[in-house]
Amino acid sequence: MTRLTIYSVPGRLAQSMRNHGLLATWRRSLRRAAETWRERSLGIRTVGSIDALTLKSGSESFGYQPIPYGVMEAAMASVQPTANDVFVDLGCGMGRAVILAAVQSFRRVIGVEISSELCFVARENVERARYHLKARTVDIVEADACEYPLPDDAT
Repeated sequence: MTRLTIYSVPGRLAQSMRNHGLLATWRRSLRRAAETWRERSLGIRTVGSIDALTLKSGSESFGYQPIPYGVMEAAMASVQPTANDVFVDLGCGMGRAVILAAVQSFRRVIGVEISSELCFVARENVERARYHLKARTVDIVEADACEYPLPDDAT
């Protein structure tokens, strides 16, 4: 991932306005600011995307793209987890959905990821966010999601 310099921001904003218009650029900027705030408040880093070839996780890999915070929060609101539920994220990437589930009332949260690099990052993110997590157990398992046996208690 490349870091932005302060000098590249105005150019990127101008390009976004040309390509997407002022309103869409404003919305994207707000969404990005909210995402940055969420990442910092949890102490994690899950932003960005990585193509499948860079990950070298096999021919079945789709690369890495985190779920948007709003989408995950809407899903959690509709599920209304209890202290007896177990959440499993197949293809957990850097662990954003795992962490967002673990701050809910799940008893246990499991992330399954085939990429050893992404597993390492996900584990680091879980440790950084540990203070905020309500789930008693949060595990990141390095395995192929197609071959991973779902636990009997997964809800």
